[in-house]
Amino acid sequence: AASHFTADPLVRATTAPLTLQVRGRAQGRENWDMCGDYVLAGTHFGRPAYQKPGTAMTIRFWPPRSRWLIDRNGFQASDACVAFTDSSDAEHPGNSSSLWYVFESSRGLHLSDPYVDIIVPACLGGGDADASSLEGFEQEAPLSSLYLTQQKLLMHEQQLREQEAAAKDASFTSLDGGIRFQRGMFGA
Repeated sequence: AASHFTADPLVRATTAPLTLQVRGRAQGRENWDMCGDYVLAGTHFGRPAYQKPGTAMTIRFWPPRSRWLIDRNGFQASDACVAFTDSSDAEHPGNSSSLWYVFESSRGLHLSDPYVDIIVPACLGGGDADASSLEGFEQEAPLSSLYLTQQKLLMHEQQLREQEAAAKDASFTSLDGGIRFQRGMFGA
């Protein structure tokens, strides 16, 4: 007799980690409470989705913009978020090396924060792992993390230089008669 299998669209398999950690936003800065541990809560739009225990804060993928979002309002079909990173090819948000942009209400927009990143916690196997299974891991993780942080800082500095150059070009316009006025700058 032939075996029959039934496809179940609600069943998912993933290699995404069970926990992630958001870190790097300075305590006291707006939206710093997004930092902390998140646990895999299921999928959202076909990608792994995470929730910070005891809160509605989530990390989820938004397909229309190919972004990972951190949202304090849970799993919703919206691009509203406190932070995002552009990353269409990352299987989970801990795989992205892109800059994170965090909302700043004083400016009314998301600004890059090169210190924010998401990592997979170093605990492999729930604490029962022996030292031999971690051999080499402790040496590689800090170096790669440092390298990514340096790359983010370089990207951030380049972005600031470009914004400053654009602001200089756009901030003054010469009118007939040599009168100059400053135009307002909105957005980043």
